[in-house]
Amino acid sequence: MGSASTDAMSSVIELRAHMRPDGGVERVEMLSANGPSEAGNRTAYETARRAVMRCAQNGALPADKYEQWQQIDMTFDYNAMRLR
Repeated sequence: MGSASTDAMSSVIELRAHMRPDGGVERVEMLSANGPSEAGNRTAYETARRAVMRCAQNGALPADKYEQWQQIDMTFDYNAMRLR
């Protein structure tokens, strides 16, 4: 395992998903990253972004509540995920 992958497992990434009215993801942006290296943070962000994109493929969000889920902020804490 490379150092970026090891560093990614120690990262905490906050991101924002900008959603479309049809429930798809318009874009995902990184709000903050806290980890040992920039490369590790980037790897962790890309992993989190792919997870959001995959989940949006199957999610049926209520169209009448679009204002509530138009932007979704999430925190991916890889340290906490390892403990499960």
